[in-house]
Amino acid sequence: MLPCARSRSITAFPRLGITNSRCLYRPLLINQSIRTLSTSTSTEGYQLNIDGEASKRLNLQHDLFKRIFGGKFLPDKIVQNLKLIQQNGEKQLKIADVATGTGIWLFSIKDELAKSGLNAELHGYDLFDEQFPPVDKRAGIIFDTLNILDTEKFKAIGEEYHYIHARLLTVVLTVDEWKVAIENCLQVLKPGGYIHFEEIPINDMAIEKSGVPETGGLLKKLQASMTLLKRDLDCGNNIHKIYEVNKLEDITHDKIDLRDCDDEAKRMQNVNARMGFEEFVTNAIARGPQALNRLGFESKEAALAKLDQLQLGVSTRIQAYFVLHSIIGKKP
Repeated sequence: MLPCARSRSITAFPRLGITNSRCLYRPLLINQSIRTLSTSTSTEGYQLNIDGEASKRLNLQHDLFKRIFGGKFLPDKIVQNLKLIQQNGEKQLKIADVATGTGIWLFSIKDELAKSGLNAELHGYDLFDEQFPPVDKRAGIIFDTLNILDTEKFKAIGEEYHYIHARLLTVVLTVDEWKVAIENCLQVLKPGGYIHFEEIPINDMAIEKSGVPETGGLLKKLQASMTLLKRDLDCGNNIHKIYEVNKLEDITHDKIDLRDCDDEAKRMQNVNARMGFEEFVTNAIARGPQALNRLGFESKEAALAKLDQLQLGVSTRIQAYFVLHSIIGKKP
């Protein structure tokens, strides 16, 4: 059985090993590692945390994607394009991962690139540097802070990169900010290079109990809160539209539904989803009554009680689902 089936034809890859789920069974702490997302249009704070526990969640999510993709993060056409650029005399390829978090995606593709005979300089950008690895463990990867909405900074960088990758900005950017973010990334992409966003739209998330969608639970509260914060609940399809508006070429839009994946991937997602919900709730508690009210809770106690009732990763009858959108386009 394949780990996961996609909406388009894919190469079959072997199953990967089981990921440890111990991170689920940890004490729930109210985390204070919260920062304000300073952007051109949004005054709302970042809705997740940026501490060690958040890094664990990001790395677990990466392991889940690794299983879904069969251990291969670089799409074939990206590798083929990079090889062509290198064969045409480009001695130093440049790749950027925007919103890199812990940089785990860059560390993963470093090995893939080497196996494909590609020599690339890797840059990881994020709004905050708290999750960057220690300097002595960066393995030659360059990390720097960068706000994806800072148009002037992107202009200053110029057309530097042959491939731009970004993922999981669904709960960060507003509807209007997506256009700015994508066009900023295009400013630092060389002509002939590819831009690649991987997102899980909020409207494509689901929690089911014994196969029946849950009602009135944490996910519904989160979706309502994201609507109030003007987040794009259908960002996957709208990213595709922004690519078309910017006249990108060779656009592909793959959708990977967790329902089509194996049981181990589903188990991993339950752990990942619970950790994400914990972050949203503890983040809101730390922000105060207004943030809690936006999630539909009258008090901290009510929020924690709802979290305890979630049972993700505890009850085999409850399953969290998502659809991962992978949208790729080539700059003419």
